[in-house]
Amino acid sequence: MKTLKIGLTGGMGCGKSAAGAIFRELGLEVLDADALARRALSENPKVRAGLSEIFGGRAFLPDGSPNRPEIARMAFSDREKLAALEAAVHPAVREAWTQRAREIQNASGGGFSALAVEIPLLFEKGLEKRFDICITVFCSEATRLGRLRKRGMSPEEIGARDAFQLPPLEKVRLASVALFNEGDLDFLRRQAALTLLNLKNRWTKTP
Repeated sequence: MKTLKIGLTGGMGCGKSAAGAIFRELGLEVLDADALARRALSENPKVRAGLSEIFGGRAFLPDGSPNRPEIARMAFSDREKLAALEAAVHPAVREAWTQRAREIQNASGGGFSALAVEIPLLFEKGLEKRFDICITVFCSEATRLGRLRKRGMSPEEIGARDAFQLPPLEKVRLASVALFNEGDLDFLRRQAALTLLNLKNRWTKTP
């Protein structure tokens, strides 16, 4: 049986990482696309060469590690640089989760298996086509903005990042499943558990 591939997303501040942590508690393997990207920036020779070409000498610190704050500053202030960065990093990230899905499938012995990948810009980058099911996490706008302010983000910073994302309710419209996360983690956990149960039942019945 093919491994069920789940794309997990949500607007910035909506709680997709909280949902990912709960899914892990429930036994689902969840990969963080941002963590995979950080690993590619640090370890993948092809990606590192691309960074040097895009950002020049400011791409890396003296110890050879990626200069992430400077990379983010330059990328988010220049759409061409951002597109070039994504073109350099995204193929390596996709290969990492695709390879992990193959490994899980090979180890499953033909039984049910699943892998989720947490991707902030799942729909914005057209990556939903690479998954069997897409789950989005959402909350009220007041709650979302309050969470972001608690992280120390200014209204200008929030607006700049939001400009690169679809509105949370548009992600709800595009998703297969939507989880509501207004702050009650027990409620979010119940939604996640029911979602996993329903997905397993549906997937094992799929020819």
